[in-house]
Amino acid sequence: MLIDASKIREIADYDIQEEIVEPTASLKIEEGKAFLVEIKRLLGSL
Repeated sequence: MLIDASKIREIADYDIQEEIVEPTASLKIEEGKAFLVEIKRLLGSL
């Protein structure tokens, strides 16, 4: 079975990109939660 090398590269790039995106998304969610906690704290002190 012969597989096109460019297709293999495309699949590998997609897998690598997917692995990188997930931790970044998690980090942004955590930063967003911290931001909301700080905003609530500031509004509560008014």
